[in-house]
Amino acid sequence: MGYPITHGRIKPRLAKQPRHLDRVAAMGCLVCGGPAEVHHERTGHRARDDSYVVPLCPLHHRDGAVGFHGLGSASAFRDMHDICLPTVAEWLRDESIAMGIIRNGHD
Repeated sequence: MGYPITHGRIKPRLAKQPRHLDRVAAMGCLVCGGPAEVHHERTGHRARDDSYVVPLCPLHHRDGAVGFHGLGSASAFRDMHDICLPTVAEWLRDESIAMGIIRNGHD
């Protein structure tokens, strides 16, 4: 169940929340509104979780000057773009639960 997720630094795996990932990616980049991919947001000691994602275009996801991974932290991204990624990820997760896309925090 799910579809493969690939990333240059990790082995491909199956998405646990494919409908949620598709919904979030379809929203467009939070910064520029362009076509988006999902960024997995981690807060505290929570492991990578397909429920906590935000839509970012490749530039704002990975670019060294303006992208999350180039800036290196959620706080640096927030300072540059005035967007709190952990808060947005929580809102999007809560919306998907309310819509029945994620049931009780699980697919």
